[in-house]
Amino acid sequence: MFIGLIGYIYSYGLSATWLVCRFLFGDLIAFCVVHKKLREATKQTGALSFAELLSRWNGGHYHILRIIIGIITLVFLACPLGPLVIIHDLGKRPSQNLALLMMAVGFSTSMTWRFSGMGKFLYDGAPGILSALLTYFLASLVKQQR
Repeated sequence: MFIGLIGYIYSYGLSATWLVCRFLFGDLIAFCVVHKKLREATKQTGALSFAELLSRWNGGHYHILRIIIGIITLVFLACPLGPLVIIHDLGKRPSQNLALLMMAVGFSTSMTWRFSGMGKFLYDGAPGILSALLTYFLASLVKQQR
């Protein structure tokens, strides 16, 4: 959103700087009010993601909510982070190296798909997401065989 805001100001001129002031004021209020409560709630529940925090709100364990939030995240953050969120919300914990590998594979597949011209036929996020998930499952198979 930050980069988009810079582009918006560039396109519409200095009068759009008021928008920046409003965003900064809103972020300050969120930092002072909301973020403190979120930090306390994550410490109390031990949640590692926002989806996990919402699914554990008030002591509940709403697994279906974690999956729905994971799918929404998958749609908006697509290939680099979406598969990690889905796998995490299914209760799996990939290692840091595997997570970085999944992000790199998903992103590079998506960019290769886009710049090869295949994006006309299929949204370029889909191959990136699938390749990152495939990377996880292949790594899991290799780990089981050891």
